[in-house]
Amino acid sequence: MKKAIRFSAAIIAFAMAAMQITSFSAFAEEVSAEEQTIYTGECGEDGDNITWTYDVTTKTMTFSGTGAMKTYVKDLVVVDYPEWVCGSFSDIYDAKHVVFEEGITDLKTINDYFFSEDTSGCTMTVPESVTSMDLSVMPTGIKMYGKYGSWFYYQMNPNIFHATGVAENEYIPSNGISETGFEWHFDYVTRILTIDGTDAIGENGYYACTKITPIYLYYAKTIVIGKDFILPANEEKDANYWDVPGGSYVYKWALKPSLYEMKNYYPYWYKMNMVYCYSDSNFANTYEALREAYESDYFQSLAYPDRYEGRVVYIDDPDETLVGDVNLDGKVDLTDAIWLNKHTASIVQLTDAQKAIADCDGDGSVTDADVTTLMEYLMFQIPSLPYQA
Repeated sequence: MKKAIRFSAAIIAFAMAAMQITSFSAFAEEVSAEEQTIYTGECGEDGDNITWTYDVTTKTMTFSGTGAMKTYVKDLVVVDYPEWVCGSFSDIYDAKHVVFEEGITDLKTINDYFFSEDTSGCTMTVPESVTSMDLSVMPTGIKMYGKYGSWFYYQMNPNIFHATGVAENEYIPSNGISETGFEWHFDYVTRILTIDGTDAIGENGYYACTKITPIYLYYAKTIVIGKDFILPANEEKDANYWDVPGGSYVYKWALKPSLYEMKNYYPYWYKMNMVYCYSDSNFANTYEALREAYESDYFQSLAYPDRYEGRVVYIDDPDETLVGDVNLDGKVDLTDAIWLNKHTASIVQLTDAQKAIADCDGDGSVTDADVTTLMEYLMFQIPSLPYQA
């Protein structure tokens, strides 16, 4: 058994090295000052102290200082081109990497004058301090770098966002508990949102979960509903709040009504994977009642009712859970083995829902033996999970 565990750990270590996301740093080797050609200038708005520096050798444009960038794009027609305009307008500036440093708050409009005419391999790094920008005319093919939980993070499609760390002051707290007892935890990497406790109208006049609306509406890939989660108790607002557009959308995710029509308006929401909950819980009972109502009334009015299916999985039902799917993304692959190995090494913590699914050998606990079993399954050495020799 020890030999098998060492073998699995070696494979996982190799895979982790291959998949490792390196820190975002210099894009080229350092060269001496004599070999570099540097151009610089000012570009702050109304006296704000922002300067730009372009390094010809590394093709890096760096913006430093505090405050807002100058407004170069007045509208879609009127553009006041800066001195450092790139692309076909210049024989000097051909930026492949654009870096905004901490302290800058407003980037204004990001247009093609920032980047090389050939955007392949182009990157843009945005700091935590930025809280305003316009990406409507952003050239395509640019890799976006920033911090998890920053304002910029919540403007990006999470599927193309590249993290350089976690914001010191999160724009929306990834963990918390409300005054009414509503609890949440959002994992930026797995994009699993776990909610529990009681959601109710607090002293501020809002339901507790409105504080994390962007997380569950656009960014959570999977939602795990705790077994003690209680729906709002206000009878006048329960149905509307939890069931129709403008409400929490938790049941919308679960039931998927009208997603086909709305996918062009809510592209991140359309990629929502799963809602996990416990059978016979408050959430599950309400979900089943709503599903029955939708199937009898709403679904029958749709042009393509077969396009909409429930996405709720009962964690405590062995016939529904996909054993080995540690990151709850609907499939079992090497990523799950990596996460499980990190958990057994005390590097990451798994939720109760993940632990229930991570018991690959069916012995009731999550240990190194489950890592071995999962790797054997991925290498086609065993037919199914859970597996007991």
